[in-house]
Amino acid sequence: MTVDVLRLDAREESLLDGDMIRVLRATLGHDMSQELMEDASFQLAERLSRLEQLVADHDLPGLHRLAHGLTGLAGQVGLMQLSSVSRALADCARRGDHVAVPAVAARLVRLGEESLFSLAGFID
Repeated sequence: MTVDVLRLDAREESLLDGDMIRVLRATLGHDMSQELMEDASFQLAERLSRLEQLVADHDLPGLHRLAHGLTGLAGQVGLMQLSSVSRALADCARRGDHVAVPAVAARLVRLGEESLFSLAGFID
């Protein structure tokens, strides 16, 4: 039996992949990339709020769905660490790991809040 271990660093480095932002702006143009970032910020805030309720309700299927969707959203706008932690939460919820879910969810909320500030820096 193998066990996956997710290393929890006390301090995160760059939350937003600047290269990804440059590619988005070059591909979509300034206005569309701004709209994408604004929409991602709104969705991220909404999902983080919902995440806390799902954890409190011990709703593992709901957590799995939310974390899976957050993985894609975060990756789409260059929040790669957030995407990774979201994927870890989805895996914990899918496995029914009632011990790891609250810890990973708490990390995801902290990282998500910091990510919102990073996104705000790229929105005019």
